[in-house]
Amino acid sequence: MASALEQQAFAALGQVLDPELDEPITDLGFVRSLEADSGSITVHLRLPTSFCSPNFAYLMASDAKDARRALPQPREVVVLLDDAEITCVPVADGGDGTTDAALSISFERHTCRVTGPFGRPTEAVYAYDPGRGTAVLEVAEACGLGLIPASEVGTETADGKDASSSGVGT
Repeated sequence: MASALEQQAFAALGQVLDPELDEPITDLGFVRSLEADSGSITVHLRLPTSFCSPNFAYLMASDAKDARRALPQPREVVVLLDDAEITCVPVADGGDGTTDAALSISFERHTCRVTGPFGRPTEAVYAYDPGRGTAVLEVAEACGLGLIPASEVGTETADGKDASSSGVGT
């Protein structure tokens, strides 16, 4: 008998549609199995044919992973295909959320004192992975518009001509 969590996860997967047939993957029998414990959910998907487009397979697996948002609390979700494993990793474009994406994997949270866009000291958060010797910093942490006090927006004090990104490197 399926646990309450497994039943909730299966119901959430009922919202995932096959991108070509526009039918729930649960109704189409694409969910081969589903296992849940207190921290994670593992979903095994089978594809209708060996010729299923990799793009469609990715969309279904990604949507199945995203279905966790319908569950009562955040959970790790692993989605496996019968013939392949898809590992979803955090990805960011370098803007807002980049440091958070790095922190969600093996990186550690650090702060440092930097010079803000108008020469005032400020704290910046960055992510560091000592195993790789890699650091991730959002430039906005050192010189972004969010560092301008609301009371100064539109004043000579916050004139963009005087702003600097030098704090990114110091």
